[in-house]
Amino acid sequence: MFAVVVVAVYFVTSSDSAAYVINLLTSGGKSDAPKIQRVYWSFVEGAVATVLLLAGSGGLLALQTAAVTTALPSSLVMLVMRYGQVRALYADDRQVPLDRITLAEPLRERVPAGESPSRSPFRDHVRGSP
Repeated sequence: MFAVVVVAVYFVTSSDSAAYVINLLTSGGKSDAPKIQRVYWSFVEGAVATVLLLAGSGGLLALQTAAVTTALPSSLVMLVMRYGQVRALYADDRQVPLDRITLAEPLRERVPAGESPSRSPFRDHVRGSP
């Protein structure tokens, strides 16, 4: 019984999030869109889910076919975008000399291996010194 409740809460939360995102997209990104608009999108989403459940396996098969059909062109576009990203990274890399690239700020004060800095704020706090 607990598992059923957890799954139901998961589906309700996911549906609410989907309605929120659709509401943001249709309102032009305004987060203060009318509440009735969000309620409308929630009902539309519920109606689509109900129709898919009542249609049986035919509706689900149509949805799966549509998902695969739209995924193929999208994946081709993503491959072209990836090619452009790699080209941009190479072009950006050629503009900056490697000796000018630093991954981290150099240490201000070098400490010999196995030793700690003499003034550590944490250590002073633990010891109780001001």
